Amino acid sequence: MEEFSAGGEYTAAVRTAVRQSAAMVAILPDVSRRHDIPANVLFEIGAAVGARKPIYVVVGDSSAKLPFGAPDLHVLPITRLDEIARSLIAGY
Repeated sequence: MEEFSAGGEYTAAVRTAVRQSAAMVAILPDVSRRHDIPANVLFEIGAAVGARKPIYVVVGDSSAKLPFGAPDLHVLPITRLDEIARSLIAGY
């Protein structure tokens, strides 16, 4: 895993990765409130929204609610992770 210092290097790397990706997948097993979501994950989700990529948020609890919405946002329990993988593979 690459490590980046705060600032431009991280931002450029995220933008490049999002641009080259088919979708964004965020694994948030314990999310229920805004403070449970790390700032970098929110930034990466925002970058995916800006790039018009589908966003899959995997949560541990199927009743979990995210404190935000976004176009092409799919919230799925971790038990459906294989479904996400199949969907992404089919898209290539």
